Amino acid sequence: MIEDGKIIELFFRCSEQAIREMDEKYGNVCRKLSHNIVNNTQDAEECVNDAYLGAWNAIPPVEPRPLLTYICKIVRNISLKTYWRKAASKRSSIYTIAMEEIEACISTIFAALLTVSALRGRIGRNVYSEQNNAVVQSSEPATGQPATSTNGVKHILY
Repeated sequence: MIEDGKIIELFFRCSEQAIREMDEKYGNVCRKLSHNIVNNTQDAEECVNDAYLGAWNAIPPVEPRPLLTYICKIVRNISLKTYWRKAASKRSSIYTIAMEEIEACISTIFAALLTVSALRGRIGRNVYSEQNNAVVQSSEPATGQPATSTNGVKHILY
């Protein structure tokens, strides 16, 4: 394998051999780094190729030392941008459908709870006495505590 200094010299001479040598020496590290971020082999390869292009355009005025750190930083930044772009596009697909299903369930459950709550409020205020079929009016809130009617019969308010 060729040393970093010689690869940088090839970049300064604008030799395409610099990209080949850099890929031979650091290609596996770059692909692994990118794959760990984007979790897709094709996207990782594209990110690495874009990083090589970025290095090709940046190195003639800049002399990176060490080369591995420099190229890995470029790969990381491009991979993160790819990851964020893909994650943003996913927000409007599968998750939207799931959220719509959840909203439908929640609204149905909420409507049922409101109905039950309204019925409990009515039942708690209008308790029928089983002994004389008289309606007992209660001003107490629905607490589950016994209420006493005018004839002394205790009723449970729900």
